[in-house]
Amino acid sequence: MRLPAAVLALSLSACTAGPEVTPARLWTTREFLTAHGQAYDFGGWSPDELLKLEGEPLAFRDGALQTGGPGLTFFPGVADGAPVTFVITEIWANHPQPWVEPVWAPFDENQQAVDGVQNVFPVGLDSTFYTPFWRAEFLLTPGLTPDTYRDARDVLGAEGIERRLGPLLVCPFVPEGLGFGDDGTGWRDPLTLGEVSLSSGPRKGWVDGALVDYYDFGPRVRGEGDAVFAADFYVFVKRDGDRPLPLAAVLPSEPLLNALVNRVDVPLPEGAAPFVPEARPELRALLEARGVTAPVVPASLNRFTAYALRVAMNPSCFEAADFPASCDWLDSAARLRRLRPDQLMARPVQLTLGVAIPPEVSP
Repeated sequence: MRLPAAVLALSLSACTAGPEVTPARLWTTREFLTAHGQAYDFGGWSPDELLKLEGEPLAFRDGALQTGGPGLTFFPGVADGAPVTFVITEIWANHPQPWVEPVWAPFDENQQAVDGVQNVFPVGLDSTFYTPFWRAEFLLTPGLTPDTYRDARDVLGAEGIERRLGPLLVCPFVPEGLGFGDDGTGWRDPLTLGEVSLSSGPRKGWVDGALVDYYDFGPRVRGEGDAVFAADFYVFVKRDGDRPLPLAAVLPSEPLLNALVNRVDVPLPEGAAPFVPEARPELRALLEARGVTAPVVPASLNRFTAYALRVAMNPSCFEAADFPASCDWLDSAARLRRLRPDQLMARPVQLTLGVAIPPEVSP
């Protein structure tokens, strides 16, 4: 039987490929480390920007070298006008909203920790269901030993124990030995050089009977049930779609409660410029390498390190007697939302941040 040409055409068109679908991607610190030295784009950041190997120059720090193994970069930021520093532990691109999985925290029947007992996670980095966001479930277990729980089967099959739900936690998995930016003097804000803290350091937990490394950032995310709430995170760019410029990112209010953020691009407004102290020529060089010029300012402003890499709408204020109060700073989410809508470009990228607020710097 000969089919009509129209029917043949319809049949063939049904078999042809549809519109190209952008794949969902998740990059973790494991990918950051594996791809180091290669020309990858992880949601706008290169592997070499996200972490440094031992002996490499620390970002934003002239003459400082990474020590003690590889370390995640401390990036400069600001939230509601206050200096903030942060690391990036996961980047999602074109990805569904991250979800929540349980993490089981065993204690004895008296709610006391037992030496050698580790938390248990149901999935690891190789699982489609991996997430850095976990709902704590406390397991009050009579006769608890380090061998009682080593995988999800042990937990789900346990009888005669009391289970209590706990808070929503941020615990990103990391390669063994991966730390934070450190030149041997401790963790420091890259601009003020003040000491910073990121909750606890690396810890170990069980996944399918094997120990894994993770950071415990604590209850630093908002959510409800199995949903995690994301807030906007603003990065300055030359033009929409560019890689973020090495300027202070603008974090949401209460950054310690907003570990999950959405990338929003802010093309540098016409006439706006960043502040760079005269004593930080390495910061000026970073900007010039990306085609951004920072006005030259007098050495008397060197004490205002907390304002380095912030963007001012009216850079003539750098010469005012009442600097920095005279400046119209783009240093809060509320101020950025007052820009024109076409000056804020939402991107299909989300990040997990480990946030630390340094001691207040008073010039």
